[in-house]
Amino acid sequence: MQQQTSFRVAKDVLKTRQAWFWIGLVGLFIGSAVFRFWGLARFNVLVYDEFYFAKFANYYLTSTPFLDGHPPLGKYLIALGIWLSQFNPFGYSVRTTVPEFGFDLPTVSYRWMNALVGSGIPVLVALLAYQLSHRYRYALIAGLLTALDGLLLVESRYALINIYLLTFGLLGQIFFLVALSRPEKAQRNRWLLAAGIGFGASMSVKWTGLGFLLGLYVLWGIVQGANARSRQLLLSQQPSSPSTGSGSATLPAASLPYIKAVSPSSPQPKTEAMMGSVLVSHPLRQLGRLHWRDLLFYLGVIPGFVYSLIWLPHIHHDPRHSLLGYQKQLYTWHTSISGQAHSYCAPWYNWPWLGRSRPYYIDQIDLTTGTDAGKIMYQYVSGMGNPFLWWQSAIAIVLVAGVALWTLPKILARGTAQAQSFDALGWTTGGTALYILLSYLANLLPWAAISRCSIIYHYMPASLFSFLALAWVMDRVLESKDAWKEAIVGLLVCLIVFGFFFWLPLFWGLPLTPDGLEARVWFKFWSW
Repeated sequence: MQQQTSFRVAKDVLKTRQAWFWIGLVGLFIGSAVFRFWGLARFNVLVYDEFYFAKFANYYLTSTPFLDGHPPLGKYLIALGIWLSQFNPFGYSVRTTVPEFGFDLPTVSYRWMNALVGSGIPVLVALLAYQLSHRYRYALIAGLLTALDGLLLVESRYALINIYLLTFGLLGQIFFLVALSRPEKAQRNRWLLAAGIGFGASMSVKWTGLGFLLGLYVLWGIVQGANARSRQLLLSQQPSSPSTGSGSATLPAASLPYIKAVSPSSPQPKTEAMMGSVLVSHPLRQLGRLHWRDLLFYLGVIPGFVYSLIWLPHIHHDPRHSLLGYQKQLYTWHTSISGQAHSYCAPWYNWPWLGRSRPYYIDQIDLTTGTDAGKIMYQYVSGMGNPFLWWQSAIAIVLVAGVALWTLPKILARGTAQAQSFDALGWTTGGTALYILLSYLANLLPWAAISRCSIIYHYMPASLFSFLALAWVMDRVLESKDAWKEAIVGLLVCLIVFGFFFWLPLFWGLPLTPDGLEARVWFKFWSW
């Protein structure tokens, strides 16, 4: 009776936590939307790469052929936003006109889709954190940190395409983790199919969307290698059976569940990791049952098929090239860009520390009336992250790397343990750290081999996992329940919030005096 009462109490607590979690997600979305939609029509000119992406999106609607250096999905979505804008019953007061190529549209019409989709990215990061850990606090911290980033805010306010790459890449990873938690093969395959579609869509925005998939392949290989080693060690350490000779081993009953658990062809039992009063299964402990054929089909063939399918409307729009011809064209375009094509190019190892920002818009306002006549103001939109968030996240990635590397040998050598000591050897803690680290490196390290000009926005996919790393470290510290540690975490979060509002004029492009601008441009490599 007492046990049933305890179970009901735990269930009620879980429902309450779930309710507050969903309220938190709604709050994240609404708060993010406010900062993305406010003043969205500011600067009725084509800002930075809007010159290409907004123009190309409009070309789809006017049946004008064009050549671009990226796959078409991002421009499709901007074009969809432009097309839907015609149904706005309230009209628009601000328009952007560029007569040279027949561009005359309401400014909001080509930006609102980015603002809407970008508002959902903090929610997706929170959902990814939850699927990875089943911890509500960790998920909400991760979502909050993501909502406080400046570069994500800037990219969400203009008709650029990186936001779509991030959205589909995150969806792919979320669906993948959901698939791992499904015990039935049919359910698992449906979610794997959804993951494959998400990864294919991410690649269809930019080729760099492959980074969201690359880390999963490496992680799967590590798990499969560990499982194979575990089975070998368990079999080799059993005493020979007198009745069957030295060539056969009789395994004790206690070992059988463990061998079954590390077999990719067998369903795994739920594993227990105590999260408050809730018992959950860490998703990465289910990765071993994903067969290589399923991995190849759902995370290889399906993304490739989706990528090819997404090209068909573009080929119909401009049939000058075949699908293969367009891929050759994209490759030629990327390889023709020099390593120092612009002054704002920055090597990949500078990105985590904000070693170079990218100016998106600069304008000088000469005041001619009132007491301020003769003075000047600047409107400067800077493609930079929230410095306090990025610097803390860079340190957190180093800490997460240390945890992952410390537990990796234990994970690889866990075969001498019984099934119940699996968590003690690393998956609940080390597996999460390893997932974050591999996903981060998969989105960052390929740039070390690329000689073309690279810009700080190329760090955006990796930066999401650095935010996950920082949130994970904060959540681990808060788990200790020490007041002084909680105070430190609170101070760090307050510093990030302060940084967001302090640099908000640079994210929004608000007018600043020369002194106000200088106060926010701390280093020469942050200026234009």
